[in-house]
Amino acid sequence: MSGIFTPTNQIRLTNVAIVRMKKGGKRFEIACYKNKVVSWRNNVEKDLDEVLQTHTVFLNVSKGQVAKKEDLVKIFGNDNQTEICKQILNKGELQVSERERQAQLGSTLKDIATNVADKCVNPDTKRPYPVTMIEKAMKDIHYSVKPTRNAKQQALDVIKQLKTVMNIERAQMRLKIVLPVKEGRRLKEKIVKLVSKLESENWDTSSGLDLVCLIDPGCYREIDDLIRTETKGKGSMELLNLKDMAPCILRHANKLLLSIRAAISANPWYSSIGKGDLNENESILLQKSLGNEAYTRLIPKTLDEIKQLQEQPIIQPKNPHILHVALLGLTNSGKSTLTNQLMGWRVCSVSFKAHTTRHKSKAIFVEGNKQIIFLDTPGLVSPGEKKRFKLNETMMTDPEKSIEEADLVIALIDGADKWTRVKLDSKIVRLLHMQKVKKSILVLNKVDLIRKKDLLLDVVYSLTNGQVCGQKILKIHSQPNVPKKPKSGEQMIRETKQKLKMSSDSSSEIDDAEEVDFTTGKWPLFERVFMISAKNDDGVKDLKKYILECAKPGLWVHPSSLVTDQSPSEIVLMAVREKLLDNLPRSIPYDLKLDVEMFEVDENGVLRIVVLVKCPLEGMMEYVIGGNGCTIARIAEDAKQELMNTFRCELSLKLMVIHNKKNKILKKKNFYNILS
Repeated sequence: MSGIFTPTNQIRLTNVAIVRMKKGGKRFEIACYKNKVVSWRNNVEKDLDEVLQTHTVFLNVSKGQVAKKEDLVKIFGNDNQTEICKQILNKGELQVSERERQAQLGSTLKDIATNVADKCVNPDTKRPYPVTMIEKAMKDIHYSVKPTRNAKQQALDVIKQLKTVMNIERAQMRLKIVLPVKEGRRLKEKIVKLVSKLESENWDTSSGLDLVCLIDPGCYREIDDLIRTETKGKGSMELLNLKDMAPCILRHANKLLLSIRAAISANPWYSSIGKGDLNENESILLQKSLGNEAYTRLIPKTLDEIKQLQEQPIIQPKNPHILHVALLGLTNSGKSTLTNQLMGWRVCSVSFKAHTTRHKSKAIFVEGNKQIIFLDTPGLVSPGEKKRFKLNETMMTDPEKSIEEADLVIALIDGADKWTRVKLDSKIVRLLHMQKVKKSILVLNKVDLIRKKDLLLDVVYSLTNGQVCGQKILKIHSQPNVPKKPKSGEQMIRETKQKLKMSSDSSSEIDDAEEVDFTTGKWPLFERVFMISAKNDDGVKDLKKYILECAKPGLWVHPSSLVTDQSPSEIVLMAVREKLLDNLPRSIPYDLKLDVEMFEVDENGVLRIVVLVKCPLEGMMEYVIGGNGCTIARIAEDAKQELMNTFRCELSLKLMVIHNKKNKILKKKNFYNILS
């Protein structure tokens, strides 16, 4: 009986990451474990055996071709395989796929921007910049991320380059320095040269000299060494504040606004004001009293701040303009991403999975005398999708309400989806037809993912029926190069009846709803067409410019300091849900229920949040928590960073995983108690 024999001397390499190095006209490779190469280069991993799969130098790892001993001696000067592997590991290039490389570079870019935002402030306001603004500035200076260097090292280089395009500086450290009496006068002159600002100076004949000063973080080590060596351990240095930042002025501004409003109401000319608006005299007095604080734009963190913000008087600029913009589109078309880019502020949650946005929200953008209210709506869903993903009833009604309120309608289409870009969804066409008198534009998103750019014109032709703003457009190909789904019998009958009804002199005008077939997927009444990539901020500036031009004369309806109408708890739940969708597979995130258990601001201004993650099944709890609590910890850390970008303040976030019905907390090794 014949059998299959497996070689016993064969080493099978799995989970391989290849590091390649070209030297002396030859290519050498080593086989490493994934995710270990970067740890070795960052001095996190010290054990070489944990990085290398085998201490062998290859010419080609995939083919198993081992480098000859003569070549190693000739090029590297020795045949010590381990030492040569170290050299290749340190200087070679890590081979990854294009998708992995882009993901790695994007993650590193975000880490660099986070480090810069954490270390720097605006010198005029003494407040940190949001991470999204730092990322945008890095793209403007065309910074190239270096994958071989860690994020902290690159952040210091980025700070120097950003000073050429924006007003930014390192956040100053506040120190208290105590010097002995003998060395006090002598060392003071040396220390003053290294500090940015000397805040106080106290002489005491018994204790010596006390200095409170602000320094650049780069001078900390130099001052520390100076005090240690010159005073021989008798002097001391105490860190009072790691970052000198201005406190939040939102409460102060709102209280001052209300007090001024009360003082103004006693004047005789107050009777001419209506519905909370300020007239010119009030605006002048208010702006003189508050200065730039009247236009501070922050998202409120408490219910009291929301109430104060709602009661805040609306300062009307000269010749005010206003515009309501509704974004319509299917799920995952990029509506929330586009809203964030247009706002320059992360106000909407974004995920690669569907149904991240569960209800409509307003985002208020202000530029000059124009106020733009963006109405971000949930993706259009069918009754079947509503039942499958356990969605709220409002997800079906919010888009219709938003389009009724809007002055401009944006139909957002995923240009990278070869199925949905062929024609407009019937739900979009129905909503457009309901408000056909309103101005509408077509926006093709994710065009950066389309390789053949000439297909874009064919897609536009198909979606607009060859007509934009009353003018006909040309079609390049006879048919769009997209796959066709098989037609049902009912659809073929309906198309045949429509062709029989059409006259040879057919018009593009759309009449009553009874004569419209929404399944045709065409809308010839678009005013403009834009092709953008919201994620890469490509083409968004032109779209924003057009939206501002569409603003009509009218009074502002929201205070200039208001950014969004979402409550703080809604923002927290959306951010946590977003990270659950990103980190958990399949339909698990849709089965989870979230509740805010605690939401408060402590005396130091730190926002402290506790969110309950309720699982319908006990077995699902361990899946959500992950091995050693890694999954829930990663979700908490990512959600914390997104919330810091939104609220623009320090915060701590705790996620507690419990059973939905039994209200039971999983106490296995305290994995549920993850504090970020």
